[in-house]
Amino acid sequence: MGETWFRGEASGVPPSKPGGNLLDFGDGLYLTDTEDVAWQYAKKRSPDHADYRIWQANIDRSTLGRVLDLTSDPRWTKFMNQSEPTLLNKSRLFYVRQQNELYNQFFEEFMKLHKIDIKTYDAVIGPEYVHGGKQLCILSKQGVGVRLQARIRALLRPEAWGARLARTAAKWKTLGAEHIAFIRRASAIVVANGIGLLFGYLQSLALEHFNQRILTERLQSLEPEVLAYVEARHRMLLDYALEGKTYIATTVRLAYLYSWQEDETGGGQSGFEGGILGEVKIDSFNFSHKDFNGRTPGQPQINREWTGPKGFRTGYIEYELYTFSSELAPAKESVDLYRTYMDTSKWYQDALKDPALTDQDRLNLRKERDALWDFVDATFGTIGQFRPNPKFWTDDGLARMR
Repeated sequence: MGETWFRGEASGVPPSKPGGNLLDFGDGLYLTDTEDVAWQYAKKRSPDHADYRIWQANIDRSTLGRVLDLTSDPRWTKFMNQSEPTLLNKSRLFYVRQQNELYNQFFEEFMKLHKIDIKTYDAVIGPEYVHGGKQLCILSKQGVGVRLQARIRALLRPEAWGARLARTAAKWKTLGAEHIAFIRRASAIVVANGIGLLFGYLQSLALEHFNQRILTERLQSLEPEVLAYVEARHRMLLDYALEGKTYIATTVRLAYLYSWQEDETGGGQSGFEGGILGEVKIDSFNFSHKDFNGRTPGQPQINREWTGPKGFRTGYIEYELYTFSSELAPAKESVDLYRTYMDTSKWYQDALKDPALTDQDRLNLRKERDALWDFVDATFGTIGQFRPNPKFWTDDGLARMR
C-alpha cells in the first residue's frame, strides 16, 4: 500500500551536491511525510514565496528495496532517549533538538554500535526532530542509488491535489455559481454589443422604415440561442480563457427587402427602393482570441434574390453577412482554478513517459490521472452538445453547426 511523501524545493535552487552538506543519514534524496514540513524546507531554500515548490509522491515501500526504518526500531528509540553519563546525563535526543547537525554523528554511532552496514540498505526512514513527523532518505550509495532516486523524482507531482479536492470542491460551489451567472449574462453581452454595432452600420445604409426598436427586437429574439451555445461550450470558453482574452465571434445574415416603386408623375424615376431590414439570422458562432467587428474582412458576401412572379420582378432581397465580436471574461478565480488542474493533468501526461517508472508506477499514475479527469469533468463540466434551433439559423449555418 502506498504512502504519501512530500518534498520542499525552491525554483532555480539546485539540489545539494554529494558530500556538500552534512545530512542526517548521509547523501540522498530526502522527503517528509508532512506537507507543512515540506513548506518549511522550501522556505529555507528561498526567501521568495513565489519560488516555493511542494512536490508529492505516493510510494509503495516494497518498491524501495531494503529499508532501514528507525521509527519502528526499539533499539533507535532507546539509543536516542536514554540518558548517558558521558553526555552530562542527558539524552542524545536533547542534544539533537539543540543542534540538529549532531543527528548524523549519532546515526553513525548507532550503526557502529549495532554493526549495521548502511551500504546494504537502499533507504532510511527516521524521525524528523526539528519540524516533526518522519523523513525518508533514498540513499545515494556513491551513485548506486541514483536510479532509484530518478524513479522517485519522476513520481513527484507538482501539487498535492488529491488532499485538496474536498476544499476545492467547496470553493468551487461559490465560484461555480458566479461562473454560471456569468454564462447567463454572456448572451445579454453579445446581444447588447450587436445592437450597438449593427445599428450604427444599418444607419449608414439609409434604409427606410428602420429604427433601433426593430433591430433590438430581432436580436433579442436570438438571445436564448446565444445562451444555449455558451452553456454547451463553457468548458471550451475556459480553455480559451487560459490563453488570454476571449471573444465570441457572431456572424449574422442581414436581409434587406427592396421593392419596385413606380413613378406616378411619369418623370421616369421608377426603380427599386424602400429598403427595409427583413431579417436577422445567425450564420455562425465561434470562440476566438481576436477582437474584430464589422463585416468579415475580405468577405462582404452580398447576394441578391429576386422576388415576384416568374418573368416579372417586383422586388429583391439583398443578403449580407456581418460579423461582430464580444469579449467574454470569466472570473479570474475560476480561470486560475481551472488552470491549476490543467497543469496537473499535463504533469501526469508527461510523467507517464518517464522511462524510470515501473509498470506498477504507471498503473498507479493512470488511476490518479483518471480520477483527476473525473473530478475536473464533474466540477467544470464537459464540452456539451449544442442543438441549434432551426428558426434562428441560416440554412448554411445550420448545416455547419449540425
